[in-house]
Amino acid sequence: MYLDYLPYESLRPHQDRMLDAVYDVVSRGNQGILMIDAPTGTGKTSCISAALAAAPGKIVVAVRTVSQIDIYIDEINRIWSKTRHKPEIAYMVGKQRICPLEGEFRAESVYAGCLRLREWTKNYVSSKIGKGNAAIYDPHADSIPEEEPGYRTFCPYYLRSREGFEINGSVHFRRSARALDVVEGLKKRVTAPSGLMDSCQGICPYEIMSLYAKNSDIVIMNYSHLFSPDFQDIIFQWLEMDSEKVTLIIDEAHNLGDAVRAMNSRHLTQRMIDLAETEVEKFEGTLGQARLEETREEASWRREGIRIIRQLLPRLRRFLQSRLDRMPEGEALMDADLFRAFLYDGIDDIEDALSYFSDVAVAVADLNLAEGDRENLQGDIQPSLALVLLFLRDMETAETDIALQRKIVVTGVGKRKLVRLEVNNIDPAANIRRITDNVNATIMLSGTFSPLEAYELYCLGEEGRAEKLSLPNPFPKENRLLLVAKKATTQLEQREDMDNREEISGHIRSLIECVPGNVAVFFTSYPMMNNYRDVCLSSSRKVGKKLCVEPRSADQVPELLDLFFSLGARGGGSDRGVRWKAGRGDRL
Repeated sequence: MYLDYLPYESLRPHQDRMLDAVYDVVSRGNQGILMIDAPTGTGKTSCISAALAAAPGKIVVAVRTVSQIDIYIDEINRIWSKTRHKPEIAYMVGKQRICPLEGEFRAESVYAGCLRLREWTKNYVSSKIGKGNAAIYDPHADSIPEEEPGYRTFCPYYLRSREGFEINGSVHFRRSARALDVVEGLKKRVTAPSGLMDSCQGICPYEIMSLYAKNSDIVIMNYSHLFSPDFQDIIFQWLEMDSEKVTLIIDEAHNLGDAVRAMNSRHLTQRMIDLAETEVEKFEGTLGQARLEETREEASWRREGIRIIRQLLPRLRRFLQSRLDRMPEGEALMDADLFRAFLYDGIDDIEDALSYFSDVAVAVADLNLAEGDRENLQGDIQPSLALVLLFLRDMETAETDIALQRKIVVTGVGKRKLVRLEVNNIDPAANIRRITDNVNATIMLSGTFSPLEAYELYCLGEEGRAEKLSLPNPFPKENRLLLVAKKATTQLEQREDMDNREEISGHIRSLIECVPGNVAVFFTSYPMMNNYRDVCLSSSRKVGKKLCVEPRSADQVPELLDLFFSLGARGGGSDRGVRWKAGRGDRL
């Protein structure tokens, strides 16, 4: 059984119950789900040993943050060194984290810069084939010219990942032999994300990573790869995975519901409107040109679409600006009737208007006129115009769908304020079930998964859908004091209520000023956290504690935690951080 894969000399208390349950569920398959509430120290990552022993297919580990990848890398390293098994492990990491040229892109996202350089690289290869006598271009057999960073005409890393060849006058591309060799080399060891760049031999790490993931035993990926609407329908096809042979392990699963809600929500920002207007201008430039073949009727529809868009985009900008001018930092439910009356003033049929809008958005995508920061798995940039359209359609759907909530969010970045509109899908179950109901088995792990029945309803939308296992907490009860403030609530409708804010502020002051040591204060969102910044700061100063503010960048968190814990050794600090609510509770 799984003991053959377990890289430890002995089991921890209750660990055998957990591994037995994982082995049984994965062995049976049939889309079974096991929810495990196992406190810190029970060895939850060892569940991967039981899953490897139970099923011959691929294991997909879904994590919330990139930092969690290293935990599983360490576990697989132990399996390699302590057992006779050597499972191959790959991972999917966003381009902004592993692109060697990320620092060179100015005034554009890494995705837009990557798309531009990939196209230029293919043109470079085509010109090489056109000038030479050979029908195949191998970049590793060529002398690739050095280019000045920031002024490149091709990407040398992507270039080395492909070979070009000509068939009947057309240039095609395939993986280079050197890229395949790099992947074979990765199979001989376990490589952490921090060491991937050095292992790629000058080839694009993202291309190597995606190629290796198709054939490895274990793939670690972010929640978004599985549960985001941008990826969900194509991730299995892209990685050539048979869903019925996939075992899914979801780490920190108490975060899954809120994460899926966020991923399946639409938002609208001023930047999106700016980019959408640029796309419309580029599209207008194509009208009447030979590259745009269309009938007179199609031309009429698209010109009407442009007219509608030229009305709606400025109105959207004015609406956002008015909220930015009048609203303090925080979140508020949107007055949907006011928004729709302002946006569609003078427009008789909203559905017809959005249909005209859609006609232009489709043409923008067909003509590769996209501007923006979001990329699909094929590497195509999603047009901002289409994203604006999807937001407006979701706003209309929310008129009848009670699972959709519309709100306005104002945040502060330094001395600047930013505003966005959101349509939030507050029921994550349907999007989670689209995955869990189609794979061999799902294991949901968390150290804070209680009560399991509540999380089952929240994440799966059905009682009795999952098997459930709770392991005892190894810490003494006297070290697990839990106090609940009955009057304080983080519900969105009550966040700006002055009595409620004072109630929460009073509890924060009491904790910071009365606890003789470090204090961690968790909030449900960054805007809410910022609303209580002054309260935390004044109380910290009153008792001589330093306020440590959680940064938005995960890369900066380890340094802040080191500072926070070092302060504890000298008498204490207060840490003002964010924790998204786990489940449907609304208490601070």
